[in-house]
Amino acid sequence: MESSIYLKSVPLHVEGHENKLLKALHDQRRDGQLCDVSLVVENESFPAHKAVLASHSLYFQALFDQGKDSDAAVSKVCNVTTIHLSSISLNTFIPILHFLYTSKLHLFAENVRDVAKTGQKLQIDSIVQACERVMRENIALP
Repeated sequence: MESSIYLKSVPLHVEGHENKLLKALHDQRRDGQLCDVSLVVENESFPAHKAVLASHSLYFQALFDQGKDSDAAVSKVCNVTTIHLSSISLNTFIPILHFLYTSKLHLFAENVRDVAKTGQKLQIDSIVQACERVMRENIALP
């Protein structure tokens, strides 16, 4: 008689898996490993992963799907796409890139409005909502 083993599917959730994945991607980006896109802001280059950018940003998703955008100069060398984000300042870009890889957004009175505007441009709803909440909660009432 032939024996067969039938296993029921058992859903398993490994605690902390998402955080470990995000940290590994952040470490890879910081070290320039396995990155397939280079973002250039104010002549400074930042390695990143298309999948991470597109998962948070409809702007990047459309850019990578179509390969073109009116505000960004796009080129490709050795399978690394280079995107020049000429209309974005370094002071607003760095906190946004950090957020995409860590889920932590560092906002200050000096940058919150500009980060919100850049979040709108890049179509990152979670950043826009966070900035709006911070601005709403910190309005000085007469």
